[in-house]
Amino acid sequence: MKIKYQKFWTVVIVILSFFVTTCRKDISVPNTDLEKLFGTWDWVQTCGGFAGQTTTPTTSGYSQTVEFNKNGIWKIYKDGKQIDKLKFTFIEVFSVHISQIWSED
Repeated sequence: MKIKYQKFWTVVIVILSFFVTTCRKDISVPNTDLEKLFGTWDWVQTCGGFAGQTTTPTTSGYSQTVEFNKNGIWKIYKDGKQIDKLKFTFIEVFSVHISQIWSED
């Protein structure tokens, strides 16, 4: 009987420690400028594609909002209703891309 209780409490402790360790804290941000991303962003317009069209909330008939939380959760809302919830993280990588601005002389 004593062994059953020991096994029970062992399982309970393992499960509780799993939940405690999986609770997300604030994600690490490799660059302080990236902290500007956190918060709520409203969709203003989409441009481009093959047809070169511009789409706005007015022309599409709906609004969209994206929310980036410091705990690494990204939520997407359409007309105020949450439609998706995802995890995100920042990674820092080296890039060899060079951007140049050309002007006519």
